[in-house]
Amino acid sequence: VQKAICQESAPPSPAPLLPPMPDCFTDLELLYQYVEQKNPSEVVKYVICPNTIHVVGIPTAGEQCCDRGTRPLNGRANTHYYCGEDGSSSNNCTLIGGQFQYVSVVSFDFKAKPNIVLSGITFKAGDKAGVIIVSPGDTTFIDCIFQGKFGREQCFGLLLTITFLTHRTMPMLAPS
Repeated sequence: VQKAICQESAPPSPAPLLPPMPDCFTDLELLYQYVEQKNPSEVVKYVICPNTIHVVGIPTAGEQCCDRGTRPLNGRANTHYYCGEDGSSSNNCTLIGGQFQYVSVVSFDFKAKPNIVLSGITFKAGDKAGVIIVSPGDTTFIDCIFQGKFGREQCFGLLLTITFLTHRTMPMLAPS
């Protein structure tokens, strides 16, 4: 008679402890960690520091992201991204490059992602589009700027409501 040897499985590791949330974010990787750990039922405003340029990278295989830059902003329910405390485009928060600079895709549970706000952010020269939204829910863009050459579209969305309030599309200026 053989006895089965049972080992208790280790409990799942807790999310990494984050430092206290800064007044504004200069590091979008840190911002991503905060957004991923937030309770989706709570409304949270994340402020991107004024006068910042964030180079968005290209997704890589595996768990790591991204090659030659940071992750795009992530669409999660009740998440508000503001450029500066007042969310004005004059605060100059720019996301440049990458395939997309803001991504909201369907989760495995197909739950809607309501109450997402992006305010005062400049989306510039994404390889495919500045924004891709393929999830049910509602996303509002306030005083956002879409500038420069994008791949196929400035915004691509399905299954959602997108509201643009005072956004501008501006051409990329040719070098002189």
